[in-house]
Amino acid sequence: MDTKDIKAEFSGFGPIPSSKTTFAQGIGMGGSFAPITTHNGGFLPASKQQNKIQVYSSGTTDGQEFRVEVDKEEQTAIVYLGNTQLTEYLQLKTDTILGESSIYGYSGNGNQNFALKANDTEGKTNLSFFNESSAEYLEIKIDGNSPESTLYGYADSESEYFFIKAKPTETQLFLFGDDHYVKIDIPSNSTTSLNAEWKEIDVCVDGTAMKMKVLGTDPY
Repeated sequence: MDTKDIKAEFSGFGPIPSSKTTFAQGIGMGGSFAPITTHNGGFLPASKQQNKIQVYSSGTTDGQEFRVEVDKEEQTAIVYLGNTQLTEYLQLKTDTILGESSIYGYSGNGNQNFALKANDTEGKTNLSFFNESSAEYLEIKIDGNSPESTLYGYADSESEYFFIKAKPTETQLFLFGDDHYVKIDIPSNSTTSLNAEWKEIDVCVDGTAMKMKVLGTDPY
């Protein structure tokens, strides 16, 4: 397996693009309700049936704001938290059609991001961390359909990366950098899996007898 094969295995990895949604100013409810006002005795205007309901609040410039949105047609419920400049942002979402719940957030105007997603339809749970340029990235993934558990990360736009993968009959640690790689998996003698551990061997260096520790199996 060369490095191209390794990267092909993880082509599904990748950061979620940031979502900088702007909120309406003021305090009120959207969708099935008119804005909160008092008139003729202080009652709210009559509501009308809608597929979407929104409740939102927004402060002054550099203030904090939130929005709650329930969409019957899309079968989603979303809570947005952030400031009016959207330099800090958090979104909680459930999607019944996708069978997915997620939390996404960023700070520093999208410089640092994280995303936690659980999808029952796909049988996957992901937790990822990344920066705006995606130069550095880390993901923890559980795939119940494979089944497989993976820790994957890279630095300097994938010029250096690693992964630890555990799945039935295939568990391995892979390190890649500067066009060279190290791969460690469960060794075998072509028919049977073997144990591997640090072994002490005798070596000769410039005529001097010395010891060396190597990772190896018992002879077979």
